[in-house]
Amino acid sequence: GASDVNGRLEIPNIRIEDSGDYVCQAIGFSNHIPGQSVHVSLIVEQHKFIPETHVFCNAYNESTCMDGITCIDRNFICDGRPQCPDSSDEFSCSINKKCQPNQFMCRNGKCVAKFWRCDGENDCGDNSDEESCGQTPVSGPCKNSADVILVGKRYSLFYYNNELPSSISVLLYPGKLLKANNMPATTEEVIYTLSELTNILVKISYSRQTNVILSEMSINSADTNVFKELCSCPPGYSGSSCEKCEPGYSKNRNGKCIAVQECPAGTYGDLTRDIPCTECACPGNGRNYADGCRLDDYGQVVCNCRRGYTGRRCEICDSGYIGNPLNGIECEIPRSQCNMDGTLRINPDEGAKCDRCKPSSFFLNSNSESGCINCFCSGVSSECRSSSLYRDTIYSRGSNLNDIKLSTFLADGITTHYNSVQSVLRGAELTHSRDTNDLLYWKLPDLFLNNKVKSYGGFLNYTLRYAPSQGGAMSKNAAADVIIKSANEIEIQHFRRTPLSAGQSSSYSIPLFEQLWQRKDRVVINREYFLMALSNIEAIYIKATYTTTTSEVVLNEVSMDIAIENFTGREQAYEVEECVCPEEYVGLSCEYCAPGYTRNYESGLYLGSCEPCSCNGNSNECDSETGVCQ
Repeated sequence: GASDVNGRLEIPNIRIEDSGDYVCQAIGFSNHIPGQSVHVSLIVEQHKFIPETHVFCNAYNESTCMDGITCIDRNFICDGRPQCPDSSDEFSCSINKKCQPNQFMCRNGKCVAKFWRCDGENDCGDNSDEESCGQTPVSGPCKNSADVILVGKRYSLFYYNNELPSSISVLLYPGKLLKANNMPATTEEVIYTLSELTNILVKISYSRQTNVILSEMSINSADTNVFKELCSCPPGYSGSSCEKCEPGYSKNRNGKCIAVQECPAGTYGDLTRDIPCTECACPGNGRNYADGCRLDDYGQVVCNCRRGYTGRRCEICDSGYIGNPLNGIECEIPRSQCNMDGTLRINPDEGAKCDRCKPSSFFLNSNSESGCINCFCSGVSSECRSSSLYRDTIYSRGSNLNDIKLSTFLADGITTHYNSVQSVLRGAELTHSRDTNDLLYWKLPDLFLNNKVKSYGGFLNYTLRYAPSQGGAMSKNAAADVIIKSANEIEIQHFRRTPLSAGQSSSYSIPLFEQLWQRKDRVVINREYFLMALSNIEAIYIKATYTTTTSEVVLNEVSMDIAIENFTGREQAYEVEECVCPEEYVGLSCEYCAPGYTRNYESGLYLGSCEPCSCNGNSNECDSETGVCQ
């Protein structure tokens, strides 16, 4: 039967009755959104069997007739006298010396496709389609492709044979193999390629002839060879050409063998990938509930949690334990039968053992002050549940750091301004090296903006370092560490609870829960205020300077947890709500207006109310934010 393979419909053993109309829909998007679905028609026709023929014409001076079994001399094509039994050698010949607009007229009068001109093959029969060609354009066909390609992890080497071969022998030797720029490969490049060989590609197409036979292929190797070197290797290297690393050594990105050094206890890093040793954040904020940490295969920090703790950063209590690691409450085995997440707390929990959430709340957990999370639903619904989404992470690192801008922070008491400052990408670090008295912030790119309601309950992570100017290390500034500004004029701030050490890279994880954020007037915000800010993020700023005078600021990486429908292998996003919305609203938190409705910011509880489009009866659709009729 048919199956869905990563969004592609596959129908094996297709039958005529499989014909019909098919609809492809994007999951998780309203069917009112343009492009959410695509309709295609499939027509399955009865296969017409054509007997297979095995005719091999000379590709250089003969052509095959349309019957597939007759070869004639190319010079007889379009000569006015049929040579093929079916007269196909006189088809597509010019009438009154004219060819179709998409054809080229040969000197002998034959018409051939224009894209056959200057393709390195004699399609006309008199070679007139290959004359006056000049240099082949970049997008054109290659006239001289390599006969053999050796593909290694670092290099690809090419061998060219100038004649039509029946057999090829390639000498694996410097000077006989070329690089992609047609320069001869050096001894080092040949040895590295052979020691890290991943593919050997052999050319089998030398014309449009489709029947090709590769009869034999072999590669020679010998223990004693006058062309093979035997080197005396320095410490850390092994192999006849020092192409390998000794045990205890590993190649870095530059191909050099360096001693494998483990980071000190309580830190993580990978010197072979130029990732410096950095203090573990398990979960951070000056608290540690792990015996060290490590980098997984995806470059993510994974803490070795102590008993009673779980999560990538030991941020939650394991099954059978109670506490709140994020707030400094250690995980312990409960002493009563009551669910401690909901015991001795106000409002939403209920049940004989305080193990159920009351209506208008969901997800009993230890991170919420009231045990359960109150439904937000933009104030238009009180019915919600945990979403069925899975956690995923978006990143800005490596070359993508160029999308992050460094800005100065200027406040005049009424408004705040951010002016752009020049920064430079050096390797995998975004750097600004210049003495400054300005308060600088890293401004995150569009990837982290707009609607991030699905990030609730996840983490905002970043790794950076700074160097104070001489004598300025003791003069700390008291500015917020992270600032989030929303398009609906909401600004929230986060302050680190532990100081950042100067001169060394530091990773920091901020839980995206309301209790760790505050307004500009230092008042702690509630869940509703936090979700309004996340629903339409206009800018995110991460502090770069931590002293009043700074000589260098460096950003290594920024990431943010989100939630998606596809299974990611990570935990479910239980903290993200999924509301039952009135017909005027759509979105997980009813944060959007449904098609046919527009927002009225003058009414409503949080984000305004959605009201029917006012188009004087001429249309039922309008812009959901501006109300402009469509």
